[in-house]
Amino acid sequence: MHPALKHRPPVPGASQIGPLPSPDDLGLLLADVLDMVRPQLGRGSKATYIPELDAVAPDQIGLAVIGIAGDVVTAGDADVPFSLQSLTKVPALLLALNIGGDEIWERVGKEPSGAAFNNLAQLELEKGFPRNPFINSGAIAVTDYLVMALLLG
Repeated sequence: MHPALKHRPPVPGASQIGPLPSPDDLGLLLADVLDMVRPQLGRGSKATYIPELDAVAPDQIGLAVIGIAGDVVTAGDADVPFSLQSLTKVPALLLALNIGGDEIWERVGKEPSGAAFNNLAQLELEKGFPRNPFINSGAIAVTDYLVMALLLG
């Protein structure tokens, strides 16, 4: 097992997670992570109702890390294109928070919905105010905020 996967005491002057590994060490770390995760593949099920996801091989997995200087380190199937789907919801929210801070919460709530990500009934009950940024209507509200902020200034 790669040493970075084991707990280490903090290094004075380093970030909270410790010194950054070299690209070679990071490649070894990613390979070790894949070795740990691969036995879990197949335990869940993929969304067969979305053609792009249904077409993905169930044993496909990849990791990629882009460093601050732009170095790219990959492992596994990281070079295989894939459909992002709802993965984009988290970075979109982070970008919106970075641009406008709490202003995004004027367009979308922070409450759990208790419903499926694509459920519109709750949106109707809330009079068009999405409960959170991770249901589809909330993600659309976040994206609209980003369009307004980035393209229309």
